[in-house]
Amino acid sequence: RCHSRRYLSILSLCRAAGRSSVNKILLTLLLGLVGGAITGGLFVVGGPGRARAERQDAVRLADLRSLHTYLSCPGRSKRPLPVALDDISYCSGSLGAAGEAPNFRDRVSYEPYVYTRLDDHRFEICATMALDLAKARGRLVYEKGVVWRAQNVICLPGDNEVHTR
Repeated sequence: RCHSRRYLSILSLCRAAGRSSVNKILLTLLLGLVGGAITGGLFVVGGPGRARAERQDAVRLADLRSLHTYLSCPGRSKRPLPVALDDISYCSGSLGAAGEAPNFRDRVSYEPYVYTRLDDHRFEICATMALDLAKARGRLVYEKGVVWRAQNVICLPGDNEVHTR
């Protein structure tokens, strides 16, 4: 009987040790799954770098819209477009509440936005985006008036003529 008790306690220890090993294996697998899920999520979403690039592109698009309004110069008809984009005297009525001119330069790269004066009344204002437009098109495809040029370049064409209905 003494041997059987000793045998049972050794068996119990072996079983407990076996459970501990199984628990360690299960814990390792669970941590691996959680780590894989986090890594996969960052891969799909793009992580903080992609989020930053999306915010920067949203600011660029807002700047293009502001410049588009500035160059369209609402309320003034058939005024010839400026030769240079940074001519703040062109349409002082469309300046911000504090009398600020729109951003003529990209706030990240500090490069000027590309302004093309097609004729006295038609223009195009362009920016180079941070994200690959082939992937971002789903987000930008519904933006009214956006035209894709080159690889990562979007443009807003416009005119400053008053249209009658």
